[in-house]
Amino acid sequence: MNLYVFTDYACPFCYIAYKICKKVEKETGCVFWPVYMEIHPDLPAQGAQSIHLFSDKRREQINRQLKQLGQPYGIEPQIGARLSSSKKAITLRAYVTQHYPEKTQSYDDRIYELYHAKISDIGDDVVLGRVCQALEIPEFLETMLGNFGAKQKLEDDKRWAGMNFIHITPTFIISCQEFPGESAGRPAHPHSSRGDEKRHEGILQEQALAALILEAQ
Repeated sequence: MNLYVFTDYACPFCYIAYKICKKVEKETGCVFWPVYMEIHPDLPAQGAQSIHLFSDKRREQINRQLKQLGQPYGIEPQIGARLSSSKKAITLRAYVTQHYPEKTQSYDDRIYELYHAKISDIGDDVVLGRVCQALEIPEFLETMLGNFGAKQKLEDDKRWAGMNFIHITPTFIISCQEFPGESAGRPAHPHSSRGDEKRHEGILQEQALAALILEAQ
């Protein structure tokens, strides 16, 4: 059983989903396949102030929800004052997956932690270069970011998301069924499109996700 999750490093709910999926993978025997996509592709390479997308009141509301959801996993992702563009981090991930597949999970762990725990700019070349150095990936960053195969992988994933009308992260695909990572009765998470009513109660709860997978097996 494959568990596909459309996700983005810059999405704090995706960090929680990542932690949940790794646990559920061990518990159920499913295979977790994260599919990375930019949820804010129009964000400039240098990032932007979060006030352009969320009011301070809205950000505080979402951060309270994030704290509650992340607590069981020992994390507290937050929407900070500044947002990073995830394009370079996702492109680099595609290269790592193709050329160093055994280092992919370590790369994911580091990027999520850098952005959500250490509040680092994952769109910055220096930050990404240090990640590659830590993982002992010798190629020049510019070479990896310009790699045709990595860029093609991103385009393929973007096309897949478009064909399935996926515009929310995280979105879970279980047995060809789509489950957006939102919960009824909670504040809609920050990457929802306006007017989107497709919600599933508790999908960001470990037990609920495991139950869906076991039911589909």
